Formats: sequence, structure tokens, C-alpha cells
Amino acid sequence: MSATYNRKHQSSGFTLIELLIVIAIIAILAAILFPVFAKAREKARQTTCMSNLKQLGQIVLMYTNDYEGAILPAYLDYGPSKPWYIGMEPFFKDYNTLRLVLRCQSVPLRNVSYNELGFKLSYGYNIGLGEYNKVRTEGQIPDPTSVPVISDANYWLVGSFPPEERANSGSIFYVHNEMCDILLLDGHVKGYNQGEARKLAWQPIP
Repeated sequence: MSATYNRKHQSSGFTLIELLIVIAIIAILAAILFPVFAKAREKARQTTCMSNLKQLGQIVLMYTNDYEGAILPAYLDYGPSKPWYIGMEPFFKDYNTLRLVLRCQSVPLRNVSYNELGFKLSYGYNIGLGEYNKVRTEGQIPDPTSVPVISDANYWLVGSFPPEERANSGSIFYVHNEMCDILLLDGHVKGYNQGEARKLAWQPIP
């Protein structure tokens, strides 16, 4: 009786080999599923980012309508004290909405700096669309579907800078599964890889 009980008792547990097999299976499943979950989470963040850029595109369009065809310049006055997002502030209902729209959740905060409004933004404006003394108009742009306006970036200015000014330029962030979101001048938003982004008309007017 005692021997029979001991045999049943011994067979009711897992052996070390069986436990190791279970752990190995769990590890394999985790290695397969975690990247899938990470990509799905990043896709959701990219959707939010595109929504932000579409809202900013609507503001750029309203600015152009208010200023008789003039495109919002990269900065509104001499020096960096009035960057493009200062020109957008009157079009937002409150400061908090502006702060949220100017922030892509995929861009790490440690990679961006505070702006003049006291918060971190993660979008850069195309310097090729003009400055306070070089305002561009809609009529000067032959193909607005290929002209970037705003993209994921670590600085508030991006685009094609002359050599003496490149120290002030920002870097585009390819944070959405190796893609970056870019608002085009015609108002649509699309994700681009690095090769595709480089082919866009960052300097639409020589």
C-alpha cells in the first residue's frame, strides 16, 4: 500500500526536464509575440501622430487663407524667438491642446529640447518654405503634393540648409517602425522611409 502511494505521489509532479521544456516553450512564444505587440503599439502611436499632423496641416491652411496665400514661414521674425508654432497658437483653443498636438509619443523626450512655450515638441518645420523675410506663396509652389511641411524631428527646423547653417538644422526621426510621418503642403500625411523622404522637395524654390 505504501509503495503504491509513493509511486502515485512521485508521478503527480513535473520533472526538471519537463519544467525546462515548458520554460523554453514560453520563451519562444514570448520572442515571437513581443515584437508583434511592439509593432502594433507603434502602429497605434503612428495613427495618433498622423492625426496630429493633419490638425497642424489644417492650421497651415487657415494661416494661408488669412494671409492671402502666404505660407506659414519657418520663423516669424529675425532670430529664433518666433518659430512657426508661435504662429499657430492663436488657432488653438487653449495652450494644453497645442502642447498635445505638437508631441509625437514615439519620439523619446530625452532626444528633444524645450521650446519657447515651455514644453517639448517633436516636430520640425521645413526651412525651405521660407523665413520671415522670404515668405513663400501658394502660387510659387508647382507641386504641393511633394513638398514637406512638418515631420517627426528632434528640432523645430528641418530641411535643406546651406552649409553655414547646418549646425542649426534638426534630424528627422524614423520612429514608426523605421518610418517617419510627414505632412505635405497639399494637406495629406504619409509615412516615409529614409530613402523616400530624401526624394521629397525639401527646397521647392531654389
